[in-house]
Amino acid sequence: MSPIFCQWWCFVNNSLYATGLWIMAVGSIERHLFIFNSALLKKYKIILRYFPLISCFLLPVCFYIFLVFLYPCTSNFIYTVYVCGAPCYFRIAFWQIFSWLVSYGIPVFILVIANIILTARIMCHKRRMKQKNIWSKNARMFFQLISVAALYAVCWVPFLISGQVNNYNLVQSQIASSLFTEYFCLVPFITVTLCPFVCFFGLWRELHGERRLMDVVFRRHGGTVEPIATLRPAIITRKNNTIAINN
Repeated sequence: MSPIFCQWWCFVNNSLYATGLWIMAVGSIERHLFIFNSALLKKYKIILRYFPLISCFLLPVCFYIFLVFLYPCTSNFIYTVYVCGAPCYFRIAFWQIFSWLVSYGIPVFILVIANIILTARIMCHKRRMKQKNIWSKNARMFFQLISVAALYAVCWVPFLISGQVNNYNLVQSQIASSLFTEYFCLVPFITVTLCPFVCFFGLWRELHGERRLMDVVFRRHGGTVEPIATLRPAIITRKNNTIAINN
């Protein structure tokens, strides 16, 4: 195994993690605008929609290209642990804290708080409008938003806290280090697996309404040809003669 492999592993792993988290965070903020300020979102579509999404892809890639490949330091990789330990920039306190906050901490915080605030705001808005059966009408929406927030909080908060504790612990514990490298650093992969199912839960009623799931997925539309009306033979009686006319 060569250092180039470890560098690419660290670059791809960190940049994809950061990109996915920032996309979810930006989407949570955009959901607020879509519900409560849709006119503003349409008016400034380039600034409020396209520019943030493009930045979610470009900025993490450029950031980790600089830290992993261009930063002037020498990396001592450990080829038997997750992502070969870490690049050399991780031993510098400023870049270690800055990369964790910008790539993981801030987007996770925005994602969790934005979904909780949006749920509370929608419920309060409908209560002020004096709408009845608020809970029954918004139960699926509530559980979907809270499920997304809980999923990312449960999977990412232990990873972030354990990583920082393990890095700044003066007395390095073998148990704490092994827990982080063997368990906590792998927990965020659960979000990639379960997030589609959480989003699918919010569309369950639409997909299982009047049409079957396979009809919705594959867009199957079966058609039959039937007559508009059935014509029966007409019988005309003229004196004693009966004439049948078939139409």
